[in-house]
Amino acid sequence: MSRLLEAALGGRRWGIYARLSKDREGSGLGVERQVDEVTKKITYIDPSGVIVDIYIDNDMSASKKKRRPDYERMIADLESGRINAFAVWHIDRLTRRNAELERIVDLVEATKAQFACVSGDVDLGTYTGRMVARILGAVSQGEVEHKAERQKAAYLQRALEGKAWGCGVRRYGYDSDGITIRPEEQKVVRHMVEHVLKGGSVNSLVTWLGDNDHRTSQGNRWASRAIVRLLLNPAMAGHRTYGDEKRIEVDKPDGTKQEITVTKEKEPDAFIVARDCWPAIITDDERRRLRVILKDPDRTTNPGGSNKRKYLLSGGILICGLCGRPLTGHRANSGLPGYHCRKTAPYGGCAKIRIAAGPLELDVASRVLARYASPVVRKRLAEAASPGGDVTLGNELADLEEKLEQLGRDYADPMIPMSRGAFLEANKSLAAQVNDVKGRLKQAQRSTALPEMVTPKSLAAWWAAAEIEERRGLILTVIDHIVVHPSTRPGFRGLDKDRLTYVWR
Repeated sequence: MSRLLEAALGGRRWGIYARLSKDREGSGLGVERQVDEVTKKITYIDPSGVIVDIYIDNDMSASKKKRRPDYERMIADLESGRINAFAVWHIDRLTRRNAELERIVDLVEATKAQFACVSGDVDLGTYTGRMVARILGAVSQGEVEHKAERQKAAYLQRALEGKAWGCGVRRYGYDSDGITIRPEEQKVVRHMVEHVLKGGSVNSLVTWLGDNDHRTSQGNRWASRAIVRLLLNPAMAGHRTYGDEKRIEVDKPDGTKQEITVTKEKEPDAFIVARDCWPAIITDDERRRLRVILKDPDRTTNPGGSNKRKYLLSGGILICGLCGRPLTGHRANSGLPGYHCRKTAPYGGCAKIRIAAGPLELDVASRVLARYASPVVRKRLAEAASPGGDVTLGNELADLEEKLEQLGRDYADPMIPMSRGAFLEANKSLAAQVNDVKGRLKQAQRSTALPEMVTPKSLAAWWAAAEIEERRGLILTVIDHIVVHPSTRPGFRGLDKDRLTYVWR
């Protein structure tokens, strides 16, 4: 466009748009230079024009779908007629996405607005100008995609080489380099590990951390979910992970394959790409044992709501004598706590068995403490908790899980002959072994949290001071479950012990 023609279009109401993807110094000098250059351009092509507003999105990318406040404000002003011309330093300051460029082209055609840019003379009012803009937009989008691919490849290479993640939120227990251990935070993490392995609850850890004013690396109060995520993070054992979500193939019970999405929060070990890359705060064996405890479905005490346990015998200890479903903690119509076979989802029981909590829990406590005081029982528990016992079980669990994964790979390999029936049988056998080892591992871990001094007085003192999860640990050490049958004495307000069948370990 010639200067004389540009001058003839004078008197427009101009808006200037400037953007910088990354303002590393936070000074805003990059956008200031853009505004200066664009102002000179407007003064040159439209001496009678007026700059109505300047729109700046500093430290903000145009290659993503993230909202740019001043960009949207400028679009709104064009649509309302507040401005009827706009200018940028380069078309890629305005947008790097073809879809967004088409929106701007349609807006220019609809409002007859004038567009100008300093670098690369693009006239969106003509066919040729729009074609040039689209070519420049395609090049910009291609550059963005290529840069993203290069960055992704570089991040993966760093991960495969075992290099620590050098940006983002600092991981608790380590300095910002992700490698150097912070001794004071290390002590806190070790307390968390030992507390959970000894049967303590995560909720009590939240209380302890708050009472002692221990904060996260960002200075926030600890929450249960953050503690679980930290303790199960492979990085705490010195392992490098990559990615947050991916699709994997799993074997269904019928032998067919199914593609599912897994996340790092739920299956962190699936994202390990390099091992033993920096000093560990939590050992691999501890992580395996923590996973068995923290991923145990029985810890979800209320499937429909809060995960904080309120009832001592919930979570599968009490079994309905009619339908075989677990009883759940539930207040009766009188307001007194009790256990109930609930019919509503997600429980699926028969709703025909109820029992008061208070008398039952006293009976269970007295029987459990008396049984634990038996030298024969304690000897069996001591053998289960012998030095290295839980470590051996942890290694056995890891081996079985690896065998399960290898079985799936072998079945999928066309070079390895394996019938569907053989696969299903082997898969069933290994899964049963995994469940057995997990059960024995939980039993061995419970025993480490039990009282060492066994006298009636010491047991009573321990029970009175113990948390609900520690009490449950002792109960589950000596009891497999208790079957609650229908009442045989209607109207009786005490505990009808004939209703109870104790199944001891």
